[in-house]
Amino acid sequence: MDEQYFTEQKKELEKYATRDQRDAADPAKSVWVEASAGTGKTKVLTDRVLRLLLNDVNPIRLLCLTYTKAAAVEMLSRISQRLSEWAVEDEVELEKSLNELLGEEIKSAAELCNYRQKARTLFAKLLDTPGGIKVQTLHSFCTDVLKRFPLEAGISPYFTVLEEQEVQKVLTQIKAEIASEDETAADQLLVNARTYYEQYFGIYICHHDSENYFQSPQDGKSYGKL
Repeated sequence: MDEQYFTEQKKELEKYATRDQRDAADPAKSVWVEASAGTGKTKVLTDRVLRLLLNDVNPIRLLCLTYTKAAAVEMLSRISQRLSEWAVEDEVELEKSLNELLGEEIKSAAELCNYRQKARTLFAKLLDTPGGIKVQTLHSFCTDVLKRFPLEAGISPYFTVLEEQEVQKVLTQIKAEIASEDETAADQLLVNARTYYEQYFGIYICHHDSENYFQSPQDGKSYGKL
């Protein structure tokens, strides 16, 4: 009795979850999805892209932003896999997949037939799109924007983004230069370093007991010597 009850409850919850995910994946709605890991956020985003493609949105006009490279690769992989499956699936499986994705949006057999024909061609359409669908990290997107408009941003057109290890090397080099300069030049370097850190990192450099420290403006705590 208890086992049967919990089985029925699980099916009911799954039904609600599927309905909510389908609503969130509707490209006609502006939604905010907040959920813990492994609950289907990537699926919702992937379904949203698939529904846009089924509604004749050009792949080149789509931009999907993520926080990590792994998430971007995963999302693009899921989209490509789904489209490749649609291109070769038999009619029954394809119709089942479309019904699960679109739900009540399919209102007639004629509409289902229309979506089925579109689904068959989307993978080839994606392959013919220069650069494919843009799925990238926020950092990558910002880098692309800066490379398109370097003069407006006031930076070199040939800039490169430093990796974390390279950043540490540069900071070590700056410290060494400050230590090796004479007192007047060292003071000027310190002023430049303080300005740079405050402008780009929001970290103040304070002087105390003949030592220079990194200090957070939020809590006033010191986090190491310069």
